[in-house]
Amino acid sequence: MLKQVRTDSYWKELTPETAVLARVFLEHCVNSQNEARLEGASLPVVTAFAFYLQEEYNGLLGILQEAENAVFLNAGDVDEEEVAQREEELAEKEAILGHLLQITLNLDHGDEIGRRKLFSVVRAYPIILEMSPSRFIESFTFR
Repeated sequence: MLKQVRTDSYWKELTPETAVLARVFLEHCVNSQNEARLEGASLPVVTAFAFYLQEEYNGLLGILQEAENAVFLNAGDVDEEEVAQREEELAEKEAILGHLLQITLNLDHGDEIGRRKLFSVVRAYPIILEMSPSRFIESFTFR
């Protein structure tokens, strides 16, 4: 896990499972005050993390746009298998975003530019909150 978190590809190719692993690892290091292990993980700086968050958000919006286009192009007749596949993709993106939001709570927010970028990305979330409030409200609760 430690070696994988260091790579840029880890953060660009997140799955719900790898997002959970990263979140739990970070929370464990913070809760056990294991600074050495946390520094060894070389987590992305807040600015880079904000861009990863933005990519996942854009992926979610892309799935929603594809679903809307499919309904429009098929005049309301949508294949149930296609709908199920999109719902699964949407659930995966929502899960990843939820875990990324939880990770942001434990990042070092000392970088002013990174903090501002992160804030601008998260500020766009009211759109998502309307769609599935329970997942995102739970993931952004402050402890």
